[in-house]
Amino acid sequence: MELRDQELLARFLDFDARLARMEDGQVRHAQLERLERLLEAALAILQRLEEERRQYRDQMGWVQSRLDRLEDQ
Repeated sequence: MELRDQELLARFLDFDARLARMEDGQVRHAQLERLERLLEAALAILQRLEEERRQYRDQMGWVQSRLDRLEDQ
């Protein structure tokens, strides 16, 4: 996990913990907007990781097919 990803996750967890300690009436609109931005950042991280996973899987498939062809020769 990249440092930026770790920082975003830490910020989200800190905010989530603070939000859990508040009473319902104390949660302000600005805090909810901040949470929305953090969730959007987390989603972007997950999407990037999924793309990296897909690329890695594709590369490993290519490597395996090359190995199979070399063994067949």
